[in-house]
Amino acid sequence: MRTLKMYATIATNLIKWNKKITKNALKFHNRGNPLRAYQSIDDTVIFFMNKIVEISGARVKATGFETLDKDETYLFVSNHQSNFDIPLLYTYSPIKMAFVAKQEMRKIPIMGKLMELRGHIFMNRDNPKDAVKSIQKGIEVLKSGASLAVFPEGSRSKGEAMGSFKPGALRLAIKSGVKVVPVIINGSYNLMEANNGRVKPADVEIKYLNPLDSKNYKDAVKLTEELEIIIKNELQHSQSIKE
Repeated sequence: MRTLKMYATIATNLIKWNKKITKNALKFHNRGNPLRAYQSIDDTVIFFMNKIVEISGARVKATGFETLDKDETYLFVSNHQSNFDIPLLYTYSPIKMAFVAKQEMRKIPIMGKLMELRGHIFMNRDNPKDAVKSIQKGIEVLKSGASLAVFPEGSRSKGEAMGSFKPGALRLAIKSGVKVVPVIINGSYNLMEANNGRVKPADVEIKYLNPLDSKNYKDAVKLTEELEIIIKNELQHSQSIKE
């Protein structure tokens, strides 16, 4: 029941809000005010994201907000366990963000266009030239004052184990000079991936760690290596406590 309700809610709301959201966002983009365009989308989408999390039955424990400055622009970097990670991070952060997503998401009717208007970055890792263009666009988004979030594993782990981090997206931090916020997500795979695609309630932990200053790193590789260690250690600690 939760699974059907979730997909029905996604489809219904996308169709319902598409024209209104697109019209308002385009108005501000055309005026050269992307931040106001992003805010206009957030004003509506936050309700939608909250609803998705509510339908999932996720029992969320979110901590570490005190490490964040609401007036700061950040690159959030997180492990990736589930399709629910995007609505979870978006909902349980005082700073709303766009995401670096797979190129395939741009092709989803309605959603792809709305994501583009919100400043989401579509990454084609199989095409180096396209990847460079995506990085440049992401830098522009960050320099405009809008935060972004990336999953350096590149795909969902669908379980407790965390995959290796890829340095590509971390060039966003090096080139833009924004601070990087390590984030752990623990247990989100139990909402769907552990249930053969069926949505079921589960305990989920989200923890924001102390920001790193990207200006202290000479290249994305070193930053990526340190982030992977920090997030992996914190995730394993969280999992050991849960057990």
